[in-house]
Amino acid sequence: MQRQIKLQTVFFALVVVGICVMIVGCGNDTTTTPKTTAAPALMTVLDAPDNGISMGKGGSKDDDDNWKDRTRRGNMLMIPGVGGTLTVGRFTITVPPGAIETPIVLSITDDSRTTGYLLVQLGPHGYQFNELVTLTMNLAGTNIDDYGDATIIWYDEENDEWVDLDGVYDPKTNCVSVGLEHFSIYGGAGRSGW
Repeated sequence: MQRQIKLQTVFFALVVVGICVMIVGCGNDTTTTPKTTAAPALMTVLDAPDNGISMGKGGSKDDDDNWKDRTRRGNMLMIPGVGGTLTVGRFTITVPPGAIETPIVLSITDDSRTTGYLLVQLGPHGYQFNELVTLTMNLAGTNIDDYGDATIIWYDEENDEWVDLDGVYDPKTNCVSVGLEHFSIYGGAGRSGW
């Protein structure tokens, strides 16, 4: 009798644990999608242009034809005094020659494929530059009605809010750009509603 009660208790505990796992989830998606309550909605990506990955010597890519199911990533070794440009999908980082003091591996993770929003993670996360580096976002295929209203926003993890970086729109290229002091999570948004 006592053994039957122990088996029932163990079975009940396993059922409770199983239900908790189902509620919490057990996926391995590491994409970070910050809350957007403190800012206007991020731009939605309706049709992603396939700009591919463009990098200089020392670059690598993680890309395939199954673009809807994968996050696009690109890496490039940056050498002090040289500078360079890395493009992954609709995102381009331009690093001037004096921006870094030691070699770094620059990374762009284009999360627009998996989140549906114009969202990018730049790394090394938190890296501070000596000079501003330029982040450029291609707005083709997004849901924004007034491209002149477009800006780039930064996710301030410490305060759990989005910060408008006053991106500048170029109608000739259909891109919005901004100078960055550090790498973090950035998104494309409209200024209306701030």
